[in-house]
Amino acid sequence: MKKIVMCLLMCSAPVYAASISHEETVVRTTYAKMAYAVQLKTIANLAMQAYQGKAVDRASAASAIDADTIKFDIRDVTVGNLADISSAKPTDFLSFPGDQSALRFASGGLNVDDMGNKSFLVWGSLRWGPAQIRLNDANGNIPLNEAISLDGSQIAPTAVFRRYAAYTVTATYQGKTLGPYKALFAFGTTATGAEAVMPMDLMVEGLDFAIKQELQPRALLETHYRDIPLVSDWLIKGERIEPSCSPGKICCDAATMQCGVPQPDVVKAFGKRLSPSPFLAPPKVAPAAPKASGIRYRASPVHALCGRERSESKTSGCNVTAQANEAA
Repeated sequence: MKKIVMCLLMCSAPVYAASISHEETVVRTTYAKMAYAVQLKTIANLAMQAYQGKAVDRASAASAIDADTIKFDIRDVTVGNLADISSAKPTDFLSFPGDQSALRFASGGLNVDDMGNKSFLVWGSLRWGPAQIRLNDANGNIPLNEAISLDGSQIAPTAVFRRYAAYTVTATYQGKTLGPYKALFAFGTTATGAEAVMPMDLMVEGLDFAIKQELQPRALLETHYRDIPLVSDWLIKGERIEPSCSPGKICCDAATMQCGVPQPDVVKAFGKRLSPSPFLAPPKVAPAAPKASGIRYRASPVHALCGRERSESKTSGCNVTAQANEAA
């Protein structure tokens, strides 16, 4: 089933639009980072093909990137206090999957050793597949505030959720469209004062990954991979020039939902000469091992919607599976 996970907000510095609230900015930035994470895998695969001697021209690369780009359209955003919707049911704010496919998530990465310059690239990937949760009387009638409280108590006992952002989202990927459907983010504070964010999207997995991961593509930016034309084209095309961008972190524009490397980081990296010359000794590349990478993805405790489903309906088909690193 789709897991609902609370995680500390560690989003890259977004570009704030005056008309967008903090909550909406977090929502839009999270989906933008998910799209960026998926694109990182495409770029990395193309780069590896080029280094292994396969001819990958710029036009073919651009076509492959476009074909594997996911687009999210966020609309009808409503922000408020959770206390104001305490009597609501999950179906008032969440769309439950029916028979249509949902977007299933897996994380992965690549260890790169470029003549002793070691780095790690982490990415996300999505695929169309059967949804892991179905609507029934049990999970559809549990009060929304109870579901949020139960989920929070399982994952972060000290977190108290007080705010929310409800919205509709349409996802377009690989020629298919999902939505528009309803989803919600819950916002709270931990005992240490850190912001906590719980994405509640039953159609698209992995939003918690997008919140937690930095996604700065140093393995592409600071190694000979950047000298491959398709990689340099992608880095330069996506560079961000907003003053609010922070060095060393990807920068996402909440309004346009576009992410990229800050321009000063791109200029600095391309201004540093690498030796030996590109392509004389390609980097050693190996798929990331889950134990070595530390990016092993585990299933969270069963959240309230699925937990109630499992306990009261033996025929619901609600499954919880661990998500391990995806092979490159």
